[in-house]
Amino acid sequence: MQVAGQIQGNSSGQKKHIDFQVFLDDAITEEATERGIYIILDNLSTHKGNADWLAAHPNGTLHFTPASANWLNQIKI
Repeated sequence: MQVAGQIQGNSSGQKKHIDFQVFLDDAITEEATERGIYIILDNLSTHKGNADWLAAHPNGTLHFTPASANWLNQIKI
């Protein structure tokens, strides 16, 4: 089985919870509903508390990095 990954990003002038959920919707829209989507996040407060979004998208899984995860900063560059 071949596994491929993809990095998607977006910038916003504000750090609002609703903006983050719109980004999640955009990121997952192109994927088949039976395909698992694993989203790796830092611990920004807007990335937490997405139970309603996860309930609506059962194929989405959020994974949070430890607070000291320097490798994620390298990905952002």
